[in-house]
Amino acid sequence: QDNLVFNIMFDNIWTDMNMRRMIQEASNRISHAETILTGVVLGIKQQLTTCEADRDRKSKEVKRLAGEHFTTRVSIVRHIIEPPPPYSSV
Repeated sequence: QDNLVFNIMFDNIWTDMNMRRMIQEASNRISHAETILTGVVLGIKQQLTTCEADRDRKSKEVKRLAGEHFTTRVSIVRHIIEPPPPYSSV
């Protein structure tokens, strides 16, 4: 019976130590994953900032070109269409 008690206690110690090791390994893997994900998120945020700045530049350029296009069309129409003849008073 003493041997049984010793075996149970010894098994519990080994089980506890094994569980602690497994928890520590899992914690290390989580920490490593967190480090990697933090780097990935930082990279994505930098890409997002770059893309937003590029989008804003392109939007301004499109608006400028649209205004230039409108002005050019108005100028072409003015040069093509002759003014109406003057009205005469009778």
